[in-house]
Amino acid sequence: KDTDVLFDLIRIFLQPLSSVDFSFIKHFLLNMVSSVFSVEQKSQILQRFSSLLSSEGSEETKILSAQMLAIPMLKRSSAGSIFKDHSVKLFIESLLKDGGSYGPKLTCELLQIV
Repeated sequence: KDTDVLFDLIRIFLQPLSSVDFSFIKHFLLNMVSSVFSVEQKSQILQRFSSLLSSEGSEETKILSAQMLAIPMLKRSSAGSIFKDHSVKLFIESLLKDGGSYGPKLTCELLQIV
């Protein structure tokens, strides 16, 4: 899926520091996704983020995904668009159900969403 590429881009920031400046990727993820993507694409991102949270992936990947994709997207989306989507309801239910299984850093990030 196209949304998988966004989550693959986040992994760049998990690598040891290099001499390459990836700030353009961070800018794209923080700003362009929340302002340019369609409601359907945002819904797919949210579904993919929910899947990531319930997977066995690293907590660092989950934290960066929350910081760079989910939180900015949800904060900048108009109330009449993405929040009407059924995936938001499923996402919140997942957070409430599985919230106790996250580490303290990830829990702090996820509390910004709820």
